[in-house]
Parts: sequence; C-alpha cells; structure tokens
Amino acid sequence: MIDKYQSINPATGETLGEYPTLSKIQLDEVILDVKDAQKLWHDHTIEQKLICIEKIGQILLKNKHDYALLMTNEMGKTLKESIAEVEKCAFLCSYYTEHGKAFMAAQKIDFEGLNAERVFEPLGVIYTIMPWNFPFWQVLRAAIPSLLIGNGIVLKHAENVIGAGYAIESIIFEATGLNIFKNIAIDLSLSEHIIKHPDIAAVTLTGSNRAGAIVAKQAGEVCKKAVLELGGSDAYIIRADVDVDEVAKHIVKVRMANAGQVCISPKRLIVDVSIKEAFEKAVLEAVKTIKMGNPLDDETTMGPMARADLRDNLNRQIAKSIDQGARLLIGGKEVPSENAHVVYYEPTVLTNVTSEMTAFQEELFGPVISIIVSHNDEEAISLANQSQYGLGSGIFTQDIDYAKKVARHRIEAGMCFINQCVASHPALPFGGVKQSGYGRECSVEALRELANVKTVLVAS
Repeated sequence: MIDKYQSINPATGETLGEYPTLSKIQLDEVILDVKDAQKLWHDHTIEQKLICIEKIGQILLKNKHDYALLMTNEMGKTLKESIAEVEKCAFLCSYYTEHGKAFMAAQKIDFEGLNAERVFEPLGVIYTIMPWNFPFWQVLRAAIPSLLIGNGIVLKHAENVIGAGYAIESIIFEATGLNIFKNIAIDLSLSEHIIKHPDIAAVTLTGSNRAGAIVAKQAGEVCKKAVLELGGSDAYIIRADVDVDEVAKHIVKVRMANAGQVCISPKRLIVDVSIKEAFEKAVLEAVKTIKMGNPLDDETTMGPMARADLRDNLNRQIAKSIDQGARLLIGGKEVPSENAHVVYYEPTVLTNVTSEMTAFQEELFGPVISIIVSHNDEEAISLANQSQYGLGSGIFTQDIDYAKKVARHRIEAGMCFINQCVASHPALPFGGVKQSGYGRECSVEALRELANVKTVLVAS
C-alpha cells in the first residue's frame, strides 16, 4: 500500500508537495460527505446551480495565473498553454451557464394524447478518474455538466497532479458552499472498492484502454454505468491537392503542443505518395522552429514530458519502430540530465512507417510524428481504420464534398475534422469508438450520459 504521493516538477526535478493517501475508513467518510452534500445540491433549482457554475468560471479567471503556474510546475506544459487551459475551463462554465437551462428542461412526448414527458434527474455520486495531461480541463469537462445535472463527484486525479485536484475541489466549494466535489489521494488497490461502493452511482474515466477495460469490468459486475474516454492514435489523411507547407505547419504545431501528450493530436499522418518528400521536408522545417526549454519562459514552445516512465516507454516504442524499418528524420532521444526527474524529449519525426510497426499499432504519447505513405484514396482510408483506436481523425484536401462523404461514412472514429486538427470544445460531443472507449463528454450529450432520463406520464 502506498502511503503518500509526491508531486515532482519535470522541468527541474524539484519536489513540489507530498500527499498522504486515505485509508479505507477515511475514504468511506469522504464518500458519505459527498453523498450528503449531493442531496442538498439536488434540491437546488436549475437557476441556483447555474449561478454556482458561473461563479466557478469567475474564480478560474480571477486566479488563472496561480492555477496555470500550478499546472506547469506539476506536469511541465508551457505557462502559455496552462493559462489557455484555465481560460478554456472558464469558457466551459460560460457555455453551460448559457445553455444549461434549455438542456435540463423537461421534454414533452407525443404519446396517444396523454401528458407524457422526459425529465433529467441526477444519478447520485459519480466516481471520476482523471489523467495528468490536462489537469484542469479534463476534470472540469466531465465535472461541470455532471454537477449541472445535480450529481456529486469523488475525483481520483493522477498521482503527479494531485495538487491540481485539490485546487479544483477548493474552487467548487467556494462557488457552491457544499462538499459536492472531493479530490482523493488513494492507493490504486482501493479503486475497485469505490466503484462497487453502494453510494457510488457511476464511474467515468479518461485514461488508457487498459485502465478502461478494468474499470468497465468492475462497474459491470455491479451494474453501474461507465463513461470511458480512452487512448487515441488519430489518423490524418493528407491528399495530394493540399498546400503542403501550410498543412505541415498546422499539424506540427498541434502535434507538439503539450509535448505531444494529447489523446486527439495527429499521430499517424497518411500522406499521398506524390507529396511524400515535399511533406517530409515541410514537417522538418516546422519541427526545427520548436523551442524546447523552461516552460515558464514566454519564448518556449515545448516543455518537458510529464514523467520519466512516460519518456522511457516512448523511447521503447521509437527504438522498436526503427528496428522494424521506420526511418528517423529528426529527434528520437531524450535530453540528458543529471536529475532523473527532469524529462525533456526531442521533437521526433518517423517516416516509412507501415501498419505492422509499433509506431502505427500503439499510441505514441509524446512529441512524435509518424508518416505513412498511401498510394490512393482507398488505401488511405483503409490505413486510417487499421487501428484498435477510434477517437479523432482528420482529412486535409481541397475536395470538401469528398471529405464530407469519407468523414461521415468511411472513417471509424468518434470525431472527424476536415482541414483542421481535432479539438475539444464545449459545444461538440467528445468521445470515441473501438478501444477509444464509449460515452460522450461536452455538449448536451454530456448531461444525458450521467442523468437518469426518466419518463413521467399522467393519465387524466
């Protein structure tokens, strides 16, 4: 049993804080506290809930530099990226403040002339398991619509960003005055106990497909709903009619954001053979403009990776892919440091990647671009779908009608963007298919996922 977790700055190796883990008895007390608070929260009117959610956004903006600095220190993203993340969370609150009343309104059902309607009730207390790569956004993306429904939340945040979890807990308490959201530090062995706890109604997880399979199995054993947002190895089809330089610049910028530690970034670039050499050259030119360094420096465009174990796994994947025949164009190695906790990794480009290689089959969660050649449109679509994952995807082409047909009917993914890389936004349903999970976050769909959609019928 782990008795505490440490938060370590991956840019400096400095220990930022230590967080003792809860015992099973302490954990049960937290769940009971949230359950009691959730009952009071459920009794709030929709107008009262919306006022609280609006206040969450206001608190975020008021203290955005403090929260951004916390994120940057805990997991290494640049301060500019962290500030943008806090601002995006505040926008999320504004979105649901504006649309929440309509989303939650009872809906009349035309049924044999009777008075019938569907209403949306909370499930109860939701166990939420979140990763480290977007410490505020991914938590609040799941939490805000769930709170709007009337649920309470017990959060198990990633071990290296527990400080962010406690900061969010403080924000929500300040806005609501209730313990409807509690962050917990626990040994992983207690996670199943939480899932199967009688006062936990459902579970949500953003993480790996391996973790998702475990959570889904445990939730299924007690007939509880799970919403899973898992890994991605997003494929982007790049046809011969594109502006090669512009597409390369856009893709490199998106792929290298957050040191490549993004589930929906362009990981597999399926490039038409006729533009392969030009595209490789353009990608290399764009990669060479990246400035890796201190994430607190305004001129830095890429900080460190979040943890040494993540870097080590990326090293393994790249080395194996090269052994399998991939060609390394640039990067491919860590930046040496005397401190084992300092985790910088060079922006990397692999080409001549084929479908049997590790860089194709596995998710590379770091600053790596994989270039794959296609000889025609049908092969490109086939390669895009030859993956266990199905989160995001994209098509770059001047033929919009063709791209729409492929996006709507041929690509096996939860999202497909045309002439732009996939991005999460409060108005757009977010989630995947296949081993990328099931269920949706954001938009109105997020409210339906963790609500009891109840039918009420009155026979006069």
